[in-house]
Amino acid sequence: MHAAKLERSKRLQSVLKALWYSEVPLTTWDLIHISGQCAISSAISELRDPINNIPIECKCIRRGVFEYTLI
Repeated sequence: MHAAKLERSKRLQSVLKALWYSEVPLTTWDLIHISGQCAISSAISELRDPINNIPIECKCIRRGVFEYTLI
């Protein structure tokens, strides 16, 4: 996979902005609605990639439901 660079990607910027301004962990569903993006797990992977190096924690809260937190 080739990660997009954060400074050039509106898609990644919108997901990061949602995480940045949230005071609570956000689920995949929350991020879809707030950021307007669909492939949240892909966006998170690209944000975590060494090219962007954004520290994001992922926690499975129940089967098939994940929460993301900017750390």
